[in-house]
Amino acid sequence: MIKVVGVVAEVSKKHAGFIVNVDHATSTDYLDFIRSMQETVKNK
Repeated sequence: MIKVVGVVAEVSKKHAGFIVNVDHATSTDYLDFIRSMQETVKNK
């Protein structure tokens, strides 16, 4: 599981290829979320 502070989006529980808008996320929020996930996975 990847935790991000101030998350307004999450990875779908049904399919990891989808990101779900939880709290009115903007496109910038989505990009920040994706970049954060990529960095977390890259650093593991």
